[in-house]
Amino acid sequence: MRILVEFTIIDLSKNGFDGSIPGSVGNLQSLKYLNLSHNKLIGSIPTSFGNLKPLEALDLSSNQLVGKIPTKLVRLTSLAKLNLSWNHLTGALPWSFQFQTFDSTSNLGNHELCGDLFEERKCDNGGKMQPLYDTD
Repeated sequence: MRILVEFTIIDLSKNGFDGSIPGSVGNLQSLKYLNLSHNKLIGSIPTSFGNLKPLEALDLSSNQLVGKIPTKLVRLTSLAKLNLSWNHLTGALPWSFQFQTFDSTSNLGNHELCGDLFEERKCDNGGKMQPLYDTD
């Protein structure tokens, strides 16, 4: 199967799509805007998304995505808008100057995410959420 790589905008939001996001989306080298929000997508965010160098906006909100945010996303230095809210993402937010520019609403509803952007959900050294209160 061949994929046309000249697309710059893809908006497939609110279509009821299910299943996982194909890793081949990471081959769309001209992509600047990708919106897959408000579907029923499952699985993890493909690490191949780190190849989308010109990407300026990524919206994967309101799906059922799980797992960690791929650290390869820090390569996306053109990324100005990111919305991963209302999924089931876990672990530490990848650290980069770029990721520090996104406000905390871009990760709402992912109760197992932790990191410097979350005042109440800091990570321990292993990238897991620290308890809010002492358990002693």
